Amino acid sequence: MTKTKTDFPFVDFDVSEFLSTFTAPNVDMAAMFESQRKTYQAVAAAQQRAAEGFQALATRQAAIVREAMDEAQGATKGLFDAKAPEANVAKRTELAKKQLEGAVKHARELTDMATKSQAEVFDVLNQRFLEAFDEVRDQFAATRR
Repeated sequence: MTKTKTDFPFVDFDVSEFLSTFTAPNVDMAAMFESQRKTYQAVAAAQQRAAEGFQALATRQAAIVREAMDEAQGATKGLFDAKAPEANVAKRTELAKKQLEGAVKHARELTDMATKSQAEVFDVLNQRFLEAFDEVRDQFAATRR
């Protein structure tokens, strides 16, 4: 790692280098630092997946709004063409039914996207936490030998 000199004394301070000078009986400091590095990497990966999921969700929501606006524009063109009031009621009822079905379909799609994204984030973190427990177990097993 290349160090740069700044006017602030603690900006260039390397915590891992400082703490590596301390020793504790039966504690592998290098393994502890490596474990924490892996945890930070997992958190960063989870944050990246969460951001990607949010972006995909926002993009899809924007597309749904565009589709809805196009459908509404097309539906209202022929809505008042019918001469008989009964035909207008039938068209309006059919339009309302179609809009409700579309809204439910889109809500389900967005919910599925959000659930999938959250599950991916959870899986990354859960996997790392399980690995961390194994690392702690192995550390304590090594100290007993």
